[in-house]
Amino acid sequence: MPVKISSVALAFLAAISGLAPVVARADASSQESPAVLCANQDGATPAAARVAACSTLLKQPDMSPEFESTLRTNRAWSFSLLGRMGDARADYERAIALTPNSHVAHNELALFFLRTGQLDKAIAEYEVALRLRPGAAYSLYGEGVAYIRKGDQARGDDNLAKARLADSNVDRVFESIGVRP
Repeated sequence: MPVKISSVALAFLAAISGLAPVVARADASSQESPAVLCANQDGATPAAARVAACSTLLKQPDMSPEFESTLRTNRAWSFSLLGRMGDARADYERAIALTPNSHVAHNELALFFLRTGQLDKAIAEYEVALRLRPGAAYSLYGEGVAYIRKGDQARGDDNLAKARLADSNVDRVFESIGVRP
């Protein structure tokens, strides 16, 4: 079943995905361009259409590993919204294989693990993301939620407090994608 995502969540995903510059260069009159649909900045694109658009873009020859990684993380998010968890995980893992030092790719896989209840794996990926970008609000918050769900309230609360200091909107962003402590 498709899930509607708030504009705040879409802004978050676009900001961390790296597709904002691609969308900005796209013809504004063409809301059907694959770049616009894959980035899904308007909030009206169904997950299945986003998967199709990202898949179309992935067929381009000679793309950089960074761009392919971005497309795969965007497509993976849409796969997860469609309940296609195996496809989502495969795309997240391929994104990391392409860009092993990408904070975004590790953070996105961590969020996938958090949303699917794989808390130890989520924490491990958030740790990698935080080594790559210390103090990253979304990584701290996600890891904090994972710790709370595992029963480590103090450690979770500490991470949530650090995340909130780094970004006052972090609670709202995570709530908009259905993740709460």
